[in-house]
Amino acid sequence: MALVTCPECGKKNVSDTATACPNCGYHIADYFTQLNKAKREDERKKAEIDELTKKGVLSASTIKGIQEGRNMDKEIKRDKEIDKQKIPEDNSQSLKSNQAGFWFGGIFVGLGLLGIILAATLDELSFGMFLIYGFLIGLGLWGLGSSWSSYEKDKAEYQLYQELGEREYKKRKYEEKERAQANKDPLTTLYQQQQQQASIIWCPMCHMPSGEKISATRRVVSTTALGLASSDIGKQYRCKSCGHKW
Repeated sequence: MALVTCPECGKKNVSDTATACPNCGYHIADYFTQLNKAKREDERKKAEIDELTKKGVLSASTIKGIQEGRNMDKEIKRDKEIDKQKIPEDNSQSLKSNQAGFWFGGIFVGLGLLGIILAATLDELSFGMFLIYGFLIGLGLWGLGSSWSSYEKDKAEYQLYQELGEREYKKRKYEEKERAQANKDPLTTLYQQQQQQASIIWCPMCHMPSGEKISATRRVVSTTALGLASSDIGKQYRCKSCGHKW
């Protein structure tokens, strides 16, 4: 407990845990609770920014904005999403990843060709057998083609990664996802945005989007335990940040 000055009327020597200022009725405890919470949040953000800066996650423009005292929350979030983008495998790793496709494709093609040659040599190659061996050859060729296409795609991605560098490559991949999202059906995008906004409940006390509806179970338990003293009576929502109910 500490003695403070009321931020509303200026009365001195008021306890920071007082429910209300004895002079003007201002919510002293709520004010200083939120103030201390905001300070802790600022300290947490500063520590996070320092860590992200050391790791090279933040872009130069984001760091400059932070140094200038601007709100860069959106830019920090974007930089963190960019950093999550995967980098491509090198050529040797890609070859290993696709080698199963090459092996199975080659085996099927070999079995199909061997079957046709043996059957033709023994003069037992019927139309049905030809179709079966032809299917094996076709399946093998499809496997080889798919594996080779995947390998070539990985190879091109790795070459692009080497040309751009890790940061720029991740940024390009993230921007490609952003464009793909923007090109979606506009009605679907609008519906998703409306659904997301509808689920956000803003607290009238701390003005944070951290409200939640008080469940019937919670209301019953609270009323049973505390009776008329329950703070849930007559309230519909509760803030997860400051605990305010309304």
